[in-house]
Parts: sequence; structure tokens; C-alpha cells
Amino acid sequence: MKENLIQFFDKFAQDFKRFDGAVIANRYSAPYTAINSDKTVSLYNEQKDIENYFASILADYKKQDVEYCTYSNFEFSAIGQKAALATMDWNMMKADGTLVTNWRESYVLILDNAEWKIVTSIDH
Repeated sequence: MKENLIQFFDKFAQDFKRFDGAVIANRYSAPYTAINSDKTVSLYNEQKDIENYFASILADYKKQDVEYCTYSNFEFSAIGQKAALATMDWNMMKADGTLVTNWRESYVLILDNAEWKIVTSIDH
């Protein structure tokens, strides 16, 4: 399970470079719940809502000259055989390697048709 989750997030970081909300949203399952570090909770009931959410976030990063992201300090816990909790530190980077912002985030993922999908994320 750990290797599959690492592959999932490695691909996530690769896909991020495309700055395409639909590509990122494909890793999420509707309904999707996002809990921000300020404790606001957003629920996205439809896949199109998730795409729009990530398109907006990616546009904001683009304005900050973010070119790519990395993650570190990966941890996970299995929740049965078809669900997991994954936590990591995210770093948003400029092309020259300058850090723009970072935070810690946890994800609840489910295995859906042999693919991992995020159903909830919590920034902290």
C-alpha cells in the first residue's frame, strides 16, 4: 500500500506542473471535502466543482510564479484494505528552487476501481 500511495503522490506532483485543474481533480472523488488551516470547510459535490476549485488554486500559484511542487515527510496508515490516511509536507517552488509556500496536509483516500482517490483533505 505504501508504494502505491507514494506513486500516487509522485504522479500528483508531476501532474501539478501542467497547471490543469481537470488533471488534478481526476485524483479526487466527488463528493470531496476540503478543510483549510483556518478551519473553513468546503464540500464539492460534483467533479466539475472539484475541477473549478483546483483551477482557481492553480491560477493563484501561477500568479506567485510557482512552477512545481515537492513533498516530504510522507506518513500513512492503512484503514482496512481499501482506504488510507496519508500525511505529508508540501512545498510550492519557483523555477529557480525558491520556496514560495509550504504546509502540512493529510488526506483520506479510498481505492476505487483499483485507483486511489482523495475524498477528504485537511491542511494543518
